[in-house]
Amino acid sequence: MPSGREATSTALFCSLAAAALGISLYLANEWRKKRAFHQVGHVSQLFIYPIKSCQGIPVESAECTPLGLRKGLMRDRVFLLITETGTFVTARQEHKMLLVVPSFEGSNMLVNAPNMETLTIWLSKLDTEQLGQPVSCKIWGTGVKGYDCGDEAASWFGRYLGRTNYRLVYHRPDLAPRMGKNSKYRQFFNNKDAAIYADLTPYHFLLESSVEELNTHLENPVTIRNFRPNLAVSGASAYEEDKWRNIKIGKQVSFRNVKPCPRCMLTTINPKTGIRDSDDPLKTLKIYRKTTDPVMKSFDGEAPCFGVGLCVDTSGEIRIGDPVYAA
Repeated sequence: MPSGREATSTALFCSLAAAALGISLYLANEWRKKRAFHQVGHVSQLFIYPIKSCQGIPVESAECTPLGLRKGLMRDRVFLLITETGTFVTARQEHKMLLVVPSFEGSNMLVNAPNMETLTIWLSKLDTEQLGQPVSCKIWGTGVKGYDCGDEAASWFGRYLGRTNYRLVYHRPDLAPRMGKNSKYRQFFNNKDAAIYADLTPYHFLLESSVEELNTHLENPVTIRNFRPNLAVSGASAYEEDKWRNIKIGKQVSFRNVKPCPRCMLTTINPKTGIRDSDDPLKTLKIYRKTTDPVMKSFDGEAPCFGVGLCVDTSGEIRIGDPVYAA
């Protein structure tokens, strides 16, 4: 039998262990409470951008897939303008791209721009016909492929932009996407995260209130279209998305907050005119929205952050008015 001293030590140990377990369970429960989902607002706008850097198409509802929003034949950022060497071209270089308006009619995508005839792209042919070898492209150093859309499309964009070396490519569903784990941001992604021609993540999420708050600092207000989000949400406080780890929309769809979205000069180009007539909103954002996180700073430098990039964990359909939850 244990001595009195041994019995006392054993009892003390058991008491301490029980206390430690109790504290651990309490802290775990408190953490779960803090991370529990709570409603933060509603979906206010949805946009699909079929051609990277061209105008977005507002939709009432869409399917959230691992590679971005989809509605019928309309998929997000599956067309890309490139040079003859495969370098991607955006409105950062060609401001007038923001005035290119895609629309869909049956199985065709119609492309219009000021003082240009309508370009018709036959999606049914692109999706079913033999198109030769896909073209190699690079977006921010990460390789991806696309099928050349032909001389008519190249000529149309060339005449509109005054260039002779641009080609339009299309990411058919049978092509491999760009894997997040292969990018310089690999530490933020899991092994399955992927995008097509988006800069980094397949979804860009922005709060209406953040744009409203920004406008209180600007002489000339901007709109949410300056920032080209896929998902806009109303009802939450400005910049509240900075601290969310996970987001749910409706009863089914869930997202992971991958990282804040660094902003560039593209935000300074007027989406209605295609003209850069101010250094704002970028200049003002640099005053109070630059990251102080040393890890983020090592990736994004002095770029201010506005909105967040998301990846899908659970796919499904969403629509304007759906409740949005965050944790």
